Amino acid sequence: MESDTSGTTIQYQLSREDTIAQLWRLMLSRRIRIKLVVSFLCGVVLIALGTQRPILPFVLIVAPVGFLILSRRMAHRVVAQHPEFLETQTVSFDSIGISISNTVMSVQMPWKRVRNVTDTKNFYVFRFDTFGSGAIIPKRALTAEQSEQLLSFARSKGA
Repeated sequence: MESDTSGTTIQYQLSREDTIAQLWRLMLSRRIRIKLVVSFLCGVVLIALGTQRPILPFVLIVAPVGFLILSRRMAHRVVAQHPEFLETQTVSFDSIGISISNTVMSVQMPWKRVRNVTDTKNFYVFRFDTFGSGAIIPKRALTAEQSEQLLSFARSKGA
């Protein structure tokens, strides 16, 4: 991917805690979170109504909680098995797409593959069209101009 603008390459490094938290955020898409909440609430409603089969409300309440616990543990395992997530990351972006690299891998994604951009307090979380894949970019690594440019590219071409 060739850059057609200047000042679009940044480097950053995330702490283990930030990496795990943001990876978990990537794993739990909005659709999954909604399904978990609906399941939990259905279980609560069934208990309140005094259902004949107490196992169903129990499963509807316990399953989402168990899923959240297991997915958080899975995020911990992924980071433990892939220490490159904790290395310095190099991100380049231009009007064509975004490129992320470290010592182990290099990924290039055109903007049309960016499905969603979440603007959190400290991070930009880019969700790609492949389940659970994305980019986590700390705001502290970007200047105000770079942030504006990055979001402009992502929103105009994809997300």
